[in-house]
Amino acid sequence: MVTGTGLGDLFRELGDLALATIGYSILGMALGQFVRSAVFAVIIGFAWLVAVENIITRIVPGTEQWLPGASITAVASGGVEGVGYAHGMILGAVYVVVAIGAAMTVFLRNDVTA
Repeated sequence: MVTGTGLGDLFRELGDLALATIGYSILGMALGQFVRSAVFAVIIGFAWLVAVENIITRIVPGTEQWLPGASITAVASGGVEGVGYAHGMILGAVYVVVAIGAAMTVFLRNDVTA
């Protein structure tokens, strides 16, 4: 039997996952704009999320709450140990806005030839 509470939780989590997907997509788009190659953007993005952020958090444990991957993961998970949901939302939004601004700046300054 489906309850209203269960449906509310389901849709809340679906919204959190959608926000996290949008955040990762925008950061990936900005990275692709900088390196101008989809393959290298994917490689750099995965390397950052899987390796670099883990190394940084192992060396300096207090930095986890300030890294973009950990912030967006906290949004997707509804908050994780070390990074709360609200902190992840705010910091993730800041990273996304900065990435959009930087990508727009690079795009507008590129010499586009047909």
